[in-house]
Amino acid sequence: MRETWQHDDLLNAAVEAVARLRVDGARVHCLTNSVAQAFTANLLLAAGATPSMTMAREEIRDFASRADAVLINLGTLDPDRMAAMEIAARLCHETPKPFLLDPVMCHLSPLRRDFAIRLLQYAPSVMRSNAEEAEAVSTAIAGLPAGMGIPCQVITGSVDRILHDGREWQVANGHHWLSRITAAGCAEGALMAALASVAENLPAASLAALLWVNVAAENAAGTARGPGSFQAALLDCIHDLEPAELMKRAKLNEKL
Repeated sequence: MRETWQHDDLLNAAVEAVARLRVDGARVHCLTNSVAQAFTANLLLAAGATPSMTMAREEIRDFASRADAVLINLGTLDPDRMAAMEIAARLCHETPKPFLLDPVMCHLSPLRRDFAIRLLQYAPSVMRSNAEEAEAVSTAIAGLPAGMGIPCQVITGSVDRILHDGREWQVANGHHWLSRITAAGCAEGALMAALASVAENLPAASLAALLWVNVAAENAAGTARGPGSFQAALLDCIHDLEPAELMKRAKLNEKL
């Protein structure tokens, strides 16, 4: 059944999720890009969450089972990582536990695309991708059996899009320096996973992460001299941002 919540309902739920994460925290196990691990961990800590990062398949069940949410990011893919990711995805499906899929560069590699499709059978809560990656996945799953869809999809770009239950929300906050630093998107995905464990619904979790990172980026750009100082300032602004500011600054519209 199509949900009937309105613009203010979604924004309020997103802001409440940020406040809840600040108070209650969340543990996120991150199976992610090797070049993104440090920044992802630091951003989660700045937001009030707790990261874990092991990729060893022998430990994945132990760590993922103790997490509140899991990030699966295909950034630096190899057979060992693929095995660990599938173990974690299966555990999340069985638990159930929210996990976010980020099919990085799947439009460039049939291996990545096919692996992303395989992970869809474990029902990720959210898939976060850019438009090219989203197109590669949607084309590949066309004609496959029902149940291979994605409950909530986030497509990033100059305007970010949240797709859920036949509706599309657009978020116009952000700063172009986010594309000039390593791991901003990967870390945003981890934050989205954390918020999925505390939010009222998946669109609210997605919106909360987009606003938190993008409004913080706008603030950080006001003091930074370039991408290097911007990256450090972004962590500070993630840490300092108050939920009420997100309510005031959000550039949110529904595409009708």
